[in-house]
Amino acid sequence: MHRIFSSFLDPNFAGVIFVLFFVFFYIFRDHLLSGKKLLQFIVLGLTFGAIILTYSRGALIMFVICALIYSIIKRNWKVILAVIGVLLIIFVILSPGFHTENTNLLRTFSSKERIKTMEQGISIFQKNPLGIGFNMLRYTRKKMFPSDKRLSMSRSGAGVDNSLILILVTTGIPGFIAYVFLLYKIFKLGFLKMAKNDMGIVLIISLGGLLINSFFINSLLYSFAMAWIFLIAGLTENNSRG
Repeated sequence: MHRIFSSFLDPNFAGVIFVLFFVFFYIFRDHLLSGKKLLQFIVLGLTFGAIILTYSRGALIMFVICALIYSIIKRNWKVILAVIGVLLIIFVILSPGFHTENTNLLRTFSSKERIKTMEQGISIFQKNPLGIGFNMLRYTRKKMFPSDKRLSMSRSGAGVDNSLILILVTTGIPGFIAYVFLLYKIFKLGFLKMAKNDMGIVLIISLGGLLINSFFINSLLYSFAMAWIFLIAGLTENNSRG
């Protein structure tokens, strides 16, 4: 439907991986391609183009957040201003194609559906504060919302388009607290190591952007995104010992 989805078979999750790669390559570009400025520009340009062509608003927001975090850490506000400026220009260029629903960055149908899953998740949590158990969400939703016929047909019935709400619903308050503590420890690792280790900066930026993205899709629990973050965390810890 005119959107890049890569081998991940979903444009939204593909966008997440593209942004994570962009952050990693941008920070380590001189280490990976030393003295090859043109090749660096080509790699970054192609990756940025791929992000745009996913037409994923969550990925674009994630990209802006990553740029903002980088600007704050480096105290270089030109980066975030440049990103916002370029995205505004691209928005104007792409706007004539907004008549097609999938490539319309102002589309509302998918947003309403995501909000609906969040509202259902919060309703389930209010009745089950200790959680319903992982992989039980589809059956609980069918029981509580029998009028929603799509739950029996759609694979999305087993999830919520918000990672933190999904964790809250399935694992309850105890599991949610444990997960938030895990995020805190990963962020703390990045902040402690970033002064001497660029991998710590990558960790903070990547997890910060992914966390914001997870408000729109279930990206925190996406296996490839989890693997990426845990690998970066491991490299951050390993490099700090060297």
